[in-house]
Amino acid sequence: MKSYKHLLLATDFSECSEAAAKRAAELASCFQAKLTLLHVAHYPEYLSDDWIAPGDVAPSSHLSERAEKALADLAAQLQLTDISWETVFSTSSTKREIVDYARENNIDLIVVGTHGRHGLAALLGSVANGVLHGAPCDVLAVRM
Repeated sequence: MKSYKHLLLATDFSECSEAAAKRAAELASCFQAKLTLLHVAHYPEYLSDDWIAPGDVAPSSHLSERAEKALADLAAQLQLTDISWETVFSTSSTKREIVDYARENNIDLIVVGTHGRHGLAALLGSVANGVLHGAPCDVLAVRM
C-alpha cells in the first residue's frame, strides 16, 4: 500500500466537505501524515483593494477572518497533531488553485467531497472533476 506523508483537504465547508474531512483525518492518522486544510475563496477582480476607499476595510479581511475561524474550528474538530490550514483568495478557478497548491507544496493526496449525483461530472462535481484531471498526485473523492 502506498504511504502518504502530506494530505490536502480542499473544503468549502459544505456537507460534502464534512464527509471528506472525516476521511482525510482518518487517513492522516493512519499514515501519520501532515494534513493541510485548504479553502479557496473567490475574490472577484472588481473587489480588489484598488476599489476600496481609504479608511474602508477591504472585503478580503472580512472573508479572511470568517474563513480562518471556520478552518480553525474544523482543525479543532479533527483533533490531529500535525495539521495546518490556509485560505487562498483567488479570482481564478477553485480547481486551478487546489491543483497549483498541491503541486507547490508536494502534496501526496488531495481529498475532496462529492455530491453523489448521477454521471461522472455530476458525481464528482465540476471542482472535484477538475482537480482529478489536473492533480499532480492521487485524488480521493469522498461521496457524501
